[in-house]
Amino acid sequence: MEDKKIHDGSFTFSFSGPVVDFNDGEVKRIPANTQLPTIGELRAVIPKHCFEASALRGFAYIARDLFLVTALAITACMLLDPVMPSVSEDPWVFAKWFIGWNLYAFWQGTALTGLWVIGHECGHGAFSSNPVLNDIVGFVLHTALLVPYFSYQFAHKIHHMRNNHMLDGDGNVPMTAKAFGIRPNGKNARIAAVAGALGSRWFSITMVFAALLFGWPLYLLTMGNANSKIIPERMWSKAVSTAGILFVVGLLVWASFEHGVWAVANFYFVPYLWTNAWVCMYGWLQHTHRDIPHYDDNAWNWIRGALGSVDRPYGTFDWFHHKLGSTHVAHHFFPKIPWYHADEATLHLRKKLGHLHNYDSRPWYKVIFHTARTCQFVDSLLGVQYYKSFHDIQKHD
Repeated sequence: MEDKKIHDGSFTFSFSGPVVDFNDGEVKRIPANTQLPTIGELRAVIPKHCFEASALRGFAYIARDLFLVTALAITACMLLDPVMPSVSEDPWVFAKWFIGWNLYAFWQGTALTGLWVIGHECGHGAFSSNPVLNDIVGFVLHTALLVPYFSYQFAHKIHHMRNNHMLDGDGNVPMTAKAFGIRPNGKNARIAAVAGALGSRWFSITMVFAALLFGWPLYLLTMGNANSKIIPERMWSKAVSTAGILFVVGLLVWASFEHGVWAVANFYFVPYLWTNAWVCMYGWLQHTHRDIPHYDDNAWNWIRGALGSVDRPYGTFDWFHHKLGSTHVAHHFFPKIPWYHADEATLHLRKKLGHLHNYDSRPWYKVIFHTARTCQFVDSLLGVQYYKSFHDIQKHD
């Protein structure tokens, strides 16, 4: 009963830290001969109520997140002028303007990420037992954040179906050494050449900022958007997704003429970039680790793929983001479990999986730079592959 009391993910306004926090925070490689559990065995250890979704509870979380978004916007409106002041006329006024809007952008982007997460949950059918309601709510939330809901929903299902598959995976698929630009004669090209020129530390820093700024938009343009080749041509929802995005873009253009470009940029666009950064970071850290394997078609199976996820603690941001990053292993096995039951499900899965459950206890803000430095490519598309780094090659040359 104590575990249930602590881990049921009850709705709360308190800024509590992560509930799921294990002392053993080490990710270990799985020996090839390890006997893996079946999905039925894993489902059996999770209480049935963890699979029950409540629309009323879901709307309560949406109301909470909208309250945060509204409160932040009203506060910024009262305290800050959207138009950038002159730096030369009064540097102190400019400094206050710059710091104020950047603080707003970070926390507003953080709050909006919570709504993004709920939209993602809708795509999995985890918002309610009504599929139509799931899609309506998910479409509204994701479209407002310029995510083509139905197209992304379809692409994201491929991610869950073929997680950590070297050829068929969707998102966070490693580059091979050849694609990275590493050549046997040492005359490296493309990204490897840039890594060699910048050095390990600066290359890693550059990769982090490039990934957080451009990673999510590039994903939408190449995989999860309405024109992606993986989306069936006759999929009617492609048109709906595109129409929704065009409508929101039209609203932003109208608002720019009505209230000014600075207002739209400060109130919406810069926070939107922070939301993109959060989403990209979660997707990256959930599936990237030197000891997480990626497989070819012969080595891959669904259980192995689902085990290729990492749970990490995110402190206060777990509250903002509905534990998206700290309960991701459970999410990959059972994506229909609502976010407010995911920590309880994780507790039971942890007991069943033991060392097979990947939990990295290191702080996320340190891990992200370490990951960028150590996880850059794999040798090839064949067999079982683990990440390597350009730094490794330089050390052994």
